Amino acid sequence: MEKLVVLGNSVWQMFLTLPPITQWAVSMLVVCLIIAHLFRYNEQTVHEGPSIFTTAGIFFTFLGIAEGLYEFNPQKIDASIPTLLDGLKTAFIASVVGVGAALSLKLRYTIFGVKRSGSATAAGSATVDDLYRCEQIKCGIDLSVPDNQRFLHAHHVNADKSDNHPKNIKLLCIRCHADEFQHSHMKENPDYAIFCTRFPKEPSPRARRREPVRGRT
Repeated sequence: MEKLVVLGNSVWQMFLTLPPITQWAVSMLVVCLIIAHLFRYNEQTVHEGPSIFTTAGIFFTFLGIAEGLYEFNPQKIDASIPTLLDGLKTAFIASVVGVGAALSLKLRYTIFGVKRSGSATAAGSATVDDLYRCEQIKCGIDLSVPDNQRFLHAHHVNADKSDNHPKNIKLLCIRCHADEFQHSHMKENPDYAIFCTRFPKEPSPRARRREPVRGRT
């Protein structure tokens, strides 16, 4: 316990020596990480969080470099070096924190998984139709009618198609699947247009079950 206190004090003293912009960047990333782990840890966070933290780390990398170069004066190289080094501190330290935050989310998911949004439903109350329902919370559309079952897709939460663990598979309708990150190409699928015609978006959180529209292709 005493060693942890000493380590914490050392980290805090090091933090206080960082440039203000570096302190701001690190603080923002750490606060967002705490929120992600303690209050917003769900499938969406697991899917989007690592990309956001990594992108934030890259952003602060360029911001730190830009800050250092902006104050750099070729005519006064010796006087400009400290400012340049401060910018590089922001660049590398913020990148380490951002990548570390993304890695922590991935490791937690790999080791412990994540509770699925439909886990609150008792197994005894589930029906066959529930197997063909979009698992996106704001959708939940019922695709149990045989002619509609082709619109239900298996989405890989961590974007790794080789990872077919049940915790990594989320059943989504083609519209919700197309709304996922880097899945917009699915909107070019002919089934997407047919689906949107049969199931136009509704303001209600749970879409009502609909029979397939006859005579449309």
